[in-house]
Amino acid sequence: MKVPKIAIIGGSGRMGIWFAQYFKNKGYTVVLSARNREKLIAAAESLKVNYAKNNEEAVKNADFVMVSVPIASTASIITELAPHMDRKTTVFDITSVKGEIIKTLEKQSLKHGFKAVSVHPMFGPGAKNLTGHTIAIVPIKGSEDAAEKLGRIFSKDGAKVVSTDGKTHDRMISTVLGLPHFLNILFGKALLEIPDALPRIKEFSGTTFALQLLLTECVFREEPELYSEIQMRNKEFLKFLDKMEGIFSELKEVVQKNEKIEFSKIFEMVREKLIQDTDYANAYDRFYQIIEILKNRT
Repeated sequence: MKVPKIAIIGGSGRMGIWFAQYFKNKGYTVVLSARNREKLIAAAESLKVNYAKNNEEAVKNADFVMVSVPIASTASIITELAPHMDRKTTVFDITSVKGEIIKTLEKQSLKHGFKAVSVHPMFGPGAKNLTGHTIAIVPIKGSEDAAEKLGRIFSKDGAKVVSTDGKTHDRMISTVLGLPHFLNILFGKALLEIPDALPRIKEFSGTTFALQLLLTECVFREEPELYSEIQMRNKEFLKFLDKMEGIFSELKEVVQKNEKIEFSKIFEMVREKLIQDTDYANAYDRFYQIIEILKNRT
């Protein structure tokens, strides 16, 4: 039985390395390619997989090509590699914002005959495996069978696969990624306005602050380029920013004017939305389960 080959473009990055290990564990032949030669060689040697001298060499005879480069570069990389793809190859990106990438995949796959899928793993490189994690898949016109095949590969390993279109994907990502990232960056920026050092602040910290700080610190451990692209290149999130500004102004005015009745109205409106979540009823218990885990690890 032929061993499938996957080429990972951007293979020295954290997600590139994660998927290299994942596909290696599945028995695939893995070939990495990346701009930074030193990092590329180090990643390949660490994973004990092959690396190529350039992208064109990497994708030769590949069954799968995964593009794991910054969002701004993804469309151009796909276009550059398209003439070098085999007709049997399935190409997929893992970007957090789809936009023009969907159009590029469709145009180039139809022109050159390879299969194309757009993928978004909804987890970071800290994940141990796919079990319980969500992967969004956007089928590309003319390559629907490839989307189903890739979805089966991931779901077989425990992932929750969600099929969607590009516009819906970017709208949902503006909510589930753009919004929490923005709020945590805002929280972190606000901490700069507090004169006390963080260890001193934590002496007074309650459970809510502790969990919020944990989320914020996780955000700031990542590279700013990724988060800036998720927010700045997602047109749906840019639209949402104006709404957020209005919400902030509304709440600010309610608090400043001591309007407790209006505050309660807003509170109840939000609660009605949250009740739609099946996990709402046990949210408090889950919150303290997390707090106990954090306490036991400090």
